[in-house]
Amino acid sequence: EQKARTMAQWPAQRFATALQQAFGHRLGRLRPVGGVRLFPLRMLRAQRNFEGRVVLLGNAAHALHPVAAQGFNLALRETALLAELLHAQWRGGHPPGAEGVLARFAESVAGDVARTVRFTDTLARLFTTPGLGHLRGGLLAGLDLLPPLKHRLARLGMGLHGPVPHLVAGIPLEEDGRCTLTW
Repeated sequence: EQKARTMAQWPAQRFATALQQAFGHRLGRLRPVGGVRLFPLRMLRAQRNFEGRVVLLGNAAHALHPVAAQGFNLALRETALLAELLHAQWRGGHPPGAEGVLARFAESVAGDVARTVRFTDTLARLFTTPGLGHLRGGLLAGLDLLPPLKHRLARLGMGLHGPVPHLVAGIPLEEDGRCTLTW
């Protein structure tokens, strides 16, 4: 954080030059277009993800470390589950936004959110804590030697570690309104 604060004080051209050196020319020539702003990475979670008929999804409900698009993937899983629950209510002739449905949604996503938060926080700490370079290297090399562990970690990273909404699994909503979770 201190390095970021120091760099934010640099003149725009110096900052652009440092950024160009870090990224190379994959993005073309970088030019300064305005001042540098800092947006510290902080994990945030709403205490509740619904109130009345209002539901918080994705970054409105939780801001995670931007590690491997986990926040985005979580938002997609939440959206798919909510769509399935609302569809089932509608097909059953019940009000889609009934509090019971939203409470079921909140309960259903709680475990996924908790696992994803732990996973992203652990990864962020592993890759940002000074002095852990050898441990990181060893862990990454070890994953290649243990395919079952690598597979399990990949499934965790994809959010396929527990119940998955049908829409996430590529199964369309049923005409009869069934809403079940695929294991």
